[in-house]
Parts: sequence; C-alpha cells; structure tokens
Amino acid sequence: MTVLTLLSNHRDTLLSMYAAMVKTRLCEEAVLSLAGADYLPVRGQEAVAAGTAAALDEGDRLVTTRRCLHELVACGVPLRDVVRLAAAQWGAAEARASAPAHGVIFSTGTPGAGIPVAAGAALAAKVTGSDRVVVVSFGDGATNTGAFHEAANLAAVQRLPLVLLCQNNLYSRYTPVLETMRINRIAARAQAYGMPGRTVDGNDPVAVREAVGEAVALARAGGGPMLVECVTFRLGGYRAGDGPDYIPPEDLAMAMAEDPVPRYERWLRETTGIDPESLARIASAARREVEEVISW
Repeated sequence: MTVLTLLSNHRDTLLSMYAAMVKTRLCEEAVLSLAGADYLPVRGQEAVAAGTAAALDEGDRLVTTRRCLHELVACGVPLRDVVRLAAAQWGAAEARASAPAHGVIFSTGTPGAGIPVAAGAALAAKVTGSDRVVVVSFGDGATNTGAFHEAANLAAVQRLPLVLLCQNNLYSRYTPVLETMRINRIAARAQAYGMPGRTVDGNDPVAVREAVGEAVALARAGGGPMLVECVTFRLGGYRAGDGPDYIPPEDLAMAMAEDPVPRYERWLRETTGIDPESLARIASAARREVEEVISW
C-alpha cells in the first residue's frame, strides 16, 4: 500500500472496508457451525469483496452466488439473510429476494455461470442508456470455461459496461492453477479480447478498490470491459470440513502470514494513524451483530 493509494481513500471508506472484512470473518465462523460440509469457505478472500464493494456506486450490480458470503456482507445484505443463504437454512428463498435491493444478482454455483448473466445485465444497461456498471465475480477455474470466453468476447465486441473480477486463489478446487493453464497471470487473457487486464494484490483492499474503481470508471465512460485479477489465497480446504492437506505446508504458511484481516488492521494502525480503539469498537460491534443473528 502506498501513500498515493491512501490519499485516494477517505477514513470512512478505509474503516468500512475493515468492518466488512471483520464481519465476514466472524460471520463465516458462525455459518460453519450451522452449515456442515455444504458450505464453501472464503476465509482469506475478504479483502477482494471489501475493496470491490467500496468501488461501486449505488445502482451498480454485482453478480455472484449465494455461497459467496464475503461479497454478500460487503454489499450490505442483512446478516440474517447472509446466514440463511450461505448455510442453505430455513427461509433461503425469502433471503434471496432481499439481495437485489443491495445490488446483488445471483447466478448458479456452476463455475463461470454468472459471467454470461453479467454480460446480459451489462447489455441491458447499455441498451437502456443507463450508466450502471455490472461486476461479475468468479474464481480462477472459471476462466477455463466456455462461458467465460464467450461472455468476454461479447463484452469486448459490444463495449459493455462490465468488469470481470477474477478471485485467483491459486487453486481450482484441489488442483494448483498452474496445472490448469500455461500462463502465469490470468489478466493476460484480456489481451486476446482487446480489453485491458490488471493483476493486483487481492489481500490488499485498498489496491483492490483502486483497480476495480479504475475498471468501473472505464466501463461507465463507455470504454468497455476490463479484466481485474485479484491474487489471494483460501486459508483452508475447498469445502467445510476439508483439511488443507492438498496445499504444500510452506505455501500455506506463507499464505497465513499474509492473512488479509490482521494484515489490514496492522496497516490501518501503523500507516494511517487510525487509533486502535476505533478498530476495536468496529470489531466488537461486528461480533455483537453476528451473535444476535445466531441467537435468532
């Protein structure tokens, strides 16, 4: 994180991203106690969602799935609904209905399925003359699907107001990403469609906000789509209950040292001058909110 990126962010935005990350971490811990093996953990990827949501304007849309708890929290979906959706618990249909009010469009959990949905939503925005921008979030494995390639090509040809947001956690389920493609950076795929691509540190919410903000501004101005690759890491197994046995111990140790939640908290304290008491109050409020939802 640089002084330049700090100057482009107000204190309230920095703290709102911290609140989203802490709330996500606590909420996931609670969901894991309810959901069992059906839940797909996102621990370690909180900064991507927090930075992305902070870059969107009211009226913009984020296409994701009901299991992407970090994005639902960051977009402001009520925690009661987030828990019901992520844990597939009672009232999930009712909870799903509340998401559009917070700019969320759901697709299925099939890798890449949301990308054509997002391209359609972006096409609708263009045809109707709206200044709405659509962001679609997906994993590294989705970039190997036909849905990704077809939607990316359509978005580029039609100059759609679409941001392709890849959360590259370096594993396609249990397989290292370097065993599924011959390129070192997924953002390089943007060149094939004639759109810009950018790779950023997905554990840094300020860097994510800056990159997604650049892509959103380009799309809103009629410049067409952009592929933003956020390199991060899932700090645990692919599914709840899985162990990280498929991850080399040294890689997991390096990832744990870059855990985005404590890392961002340290940066806020040491670089921005935000006092520890303010951060503690945010964390306490998030914990109370999660406890109230679980008690309910």
